[in-house]
Amino acid sequence: MFFLGLIMLVAVTFSAMWLSGDISVFIDAPSAIWVLLLTISFMLVATSVQQVKQAFIILINNDKTLGESQYQQAKRVFTIMGSAAVFGGLFLSVLGWVALANHLDAPHVFGTGFSIAALPLCYGMFLTLVAYLAIEKIQSLAEA
Repeated sequence: MFFLGLIMLVAVTFSAMWLSGDISVFIDAPSAIWVLLLTISFMLVATSVQQVKQAFIILINNDKTLGESQYQQAKRVFTIMGSAAVFGGLFLSVLGWVALANHLDAPHVFGTGFSIAALPLCYGMFLTLVAYLAIEKIQSLAEA
């Protein structure tokens, strides 16, 4: 069910972007890469590579035979992922807005610049939703 929820999240997101008229305005690879790198680095600072790998293994394998502490550790990894993603996205958006404010003398670039600066926050929120789905999936595995 996790992957079904993830597919539904992606489908709803892309359909909303498509309905806006131009899906390309929502895609900025550098912003997505920076948010992902910040999220991964925060996860590794707060946990370990082994804990992150174990959390994803639990999520993918639907392992219902583990102890409570392993599920709690996996939920902690995804909680950190969600927090790091949204805070990292917000941080990068603020940096973009500061850079944009440096160019207020060129109003013709403000709209495009503002939308690109807002994208890291959108990407961070998306990763936070994915982390939420992962936490809920692991909680259901722990209760099974």
